[in-house]
Amino acid sequence: MSIVRAAKAGDICVLLMPEKAELIGLRRVQETLAQAFDGWIVPEVHITCQRFNPEGIENIQGMLPDITARIAKLPSFPIYSDGLTQLLAEFWQTHVLRWKVQETDGWTQFIEGLDEALRESGLDLHYPHDRPFTCSALDLINPVQLEYAPQMMFPRFLFNARKVVFSRILGLNDFETLGTAEIGQS
Repeated sequence: MSIVRAAKAGDICVLLMPEKAELIGLRRVQETLAQAFDGWIVPEVHITCQRFNPEGIENIQGMLPDITARIAKLPSFPIYSDGLTQLLAEFWQTHVLRWKVQETDGWTQFIEGLDEALRESGLDLHYPHDRPFTCSALDLINPVQLEYAPQMMFPRFLFNARKVVFSRILGLNDFETLGTAEIGQS
């Protein structure tokens, strides 16, 4: 596996996020996990699909309409989880519990299309995609033993991929939304 540097202020993350209506079911599952593992519910459920640093690029805001137009041509698809995983998030300096994203044909097509759209804009991408993707669920107080997780059926539907968000990291727990794209719209 390739080593990916920890996120830092100035980096831009490309996120997939559920629509508000889809959060209702996810919140119930997050609440169950929080009760089982003494964690905090992640308020902004998301999957970080790619990250880049726009250093040396004069006008990232000016580039976004072209990038979002390319991304909008990608089809929408359902996102499923294969199970739970935990890791130490270097940027946050905390342990997190996440859903492992199932690699479906729709997922693979989206990631390849996203990377192509970003590279065509001359961006240097941080994620080589040789490790599994995850979807945020909980911030943990301490590492947990996953064998004690509440019984859940997997694969489990998480949400439909429709909304892509470009978010700049300003600092710890401080982000700025630069733009959004709705996929499957063309």
